[in-house]
Amino acid sequence: MDNKNFPQSNERVVGSRNILTIIVSVVITALIVGGVVYAWQKISPNKTEQSLQREIISLQNQIKELQGSMEQKQPVTLQEEDNKKQPVTPQEEDNKNQTSTEPTTPDNWKTYSNDELGYSIDYPSEWKAKEHKEGKVYISYPGPRQMPEGGGSIVISVEDKTLEQFIEQYNMLDGGTSLSKIIKQERYTLNGIKGYKLVGTTAIGIDRSFIFISRANKSYIIRFHDHDDDQLEIIETFRFN
Repeated sequence: MDNKNFPQSNERVVGSRNILTIIVSVVITALIVGGVVYAWQKISPNKTEQSLQREIISLQNQIKELQGSMEQKQPVTLQEEDNKKQPVTPQEEDNKNQTSTEPTTPDNWKTYSNDELGYSIDYPSEWKAKEHKEGKVYISYPGPRQMPEGGGSIVISVEDKTLEQFIEQYNMLDGGTSLSKIIKQERYTLNGIKGYKLVGTTAIGIDRSFIFISRANKSYIIRFHDHDDDQLEIIETFRFN
């Protein structure tokens, strides 16, 4: 009786071992898979974060390079572009509200001041300032000087004409010949006052210089000789009252 049941018991033991082996294998497999998943979850975010940090650093560097490049450049505004295309005339450069600093002159100099025309100018005490018709003032040395054309006079006039009209009239002084021609024109600042400096030829072959200033719809024209240091020193004291 006992001998007959022994084979059946062995079969049960073998079956139990197989089931246990399967369970252990499943558990081990689950642990391995779980470990792999856990490790991937830990590693993957770190890689993603590191990649994002590298991208951020790269973008920051590019922004710094762009900022540095833009700081080196000087952007031109639309107004500056318009100014380049459309030159400003003396009338548009009105000095009505412009102030100038008081020049430093020697104590023995005199001052010619014209309240009606609104300007003043200083000159050495031995020189003379004389008013003539049409609002012209002549400032000159009363005697010969060792200068071409006797040194000439500084002539200041206030006229109702534009710069273009002045140039046109000067060019026609000798009937439109080449004896009297404006040969040079440039922007000029006289004692803080903006204007234009012109150079014109003359019939005697000695160039004459002019300073043309627009203010309050009037044109202040100073005629002088650029080769005369005394005249240059005098005209630098010109100022508006």
